[in-house]
Amino acid sequence: MTAMRTATIGGGWVARNVWLPLLEEAGATLASVVDPSADARDAVAARFPGIRVHHALDDAALDGCDLALVCSPNAHHVEHAAFALERGLHVIVDKPACFSLAEAEFLVGLSERRQRGLWVTSASSRRGDVRSLYEHARHGALGAPHCIDVGWRRRAGIPRPGSWFTRAGSALAGSGGDLGWHLLEVGLGLLDYPLVQAGFSHQVMTAGDPAAQLAAWRGDDATAPDAELSVDTQLFGCLLADTGAVVRVSTAWASHREHDETVIHAYGQNGELALRCTFGFSTNGVREPTLTLAQDGAVHALACPSEERIAPYRAFVRDALALAGRAAAGERAALSADYRKLRSLGSAMAVLYPAAARAGAGGPATEPARAGEVAA
Repeated sequence: MTAMRTATIGGGWVARNVWLPLLEEAGATLASVVDPSADARDAVAARFPGIRVHHALDDAALDGCDLALVCSPNAHHVEHAAFALERGLHVIVDKPACFSLAEAEFLVGLSERRQRGLWVTSASSRRGDVRSLYEHARHGALGAPHCIDVGWRRRAGIPRPGSWFTRAGSALAGSGGDLGWHLLEVGLGLLDYPLVQAGFSHQVMTAGDPAAQLAAWRGDDATAPDAELSVDTQLFGCLLADTGAVVRVSTAWASHREHDETVIHAYGQNGELALRCTFGFSTNGVREPTLTLAQDGAVHALACPSEERIAPYRAFVRDALALAGRAAAGERAALSADYRKLRSLGSAMAVLYPAAARAGAGGPATEPARAGEVAA
């Protein structure tokens, strides 16, 4: 199969350090990157010689490309994905891909009309410990699920205050969009990605000095004292799925706990499954993941693999390129592999962030890209 020629929309930290290296490792051709920031473009060009760099998304930026990876600020995800689909590219959208069911349906409809694949980055569900959780759930450990609790709370992990991550106009959401999408990918996945019918959320702004709560593994510089931080640093939410099950979500970029920790607790008719680990790239996480099953008053430790932090991201890239290859060969099922997931997560985000859903990030950009802004 001919190597996929990729255009990456957004050349920030996650593109440079995660997606572009993994795409190159998997055999894709890194053809083009788009970012309004000269610093970001220079950083990409220095690390990946031969890649074309563009300051704006236009036809020239996508020329000769087969696949677009959208890593721009959240407010532009739907807009940029639609631009690439309209021009005949298959598209992968980084999280959060959208903020409402209407936006999900808009992208799905465009994917169907143009007969181009539409997929969402999904490393969390490819983690070895999460796959073990799913496997036990599929084999009856839970029975009918009643409630899924999902939480990801960091000790200190605010993405550089003042960057697009912390400005409501470009991010649309804070910790609940950044961390919550990963959690809901797993939690709603346990329910086979139903639509969310109702719910509520409580968003919390940070207290104290944000500069003391930076995400150290990103290598961000210290922030200015007056840097804008207009999104939630913690979120608590409760969602009612159309299956009748409840999903409760808790996220924090910064909290009082000692370590960064992710907890998935599934309650069912036959038992309770609990996974304790740390998602993402934190260097202050849980040392080893643990998975337990509680049944009839007894708690059983279950086998739970440990792996490199990069492993699930590598698995996603491998699977996404395989889907893109199948889609390019005319396999219709490959185009729609993520439609159900996208609709489910879009409906959930609309409950957690009703203002973002009403704004409709699929229309004109909520906030223009700023000069020097590093996307994603």
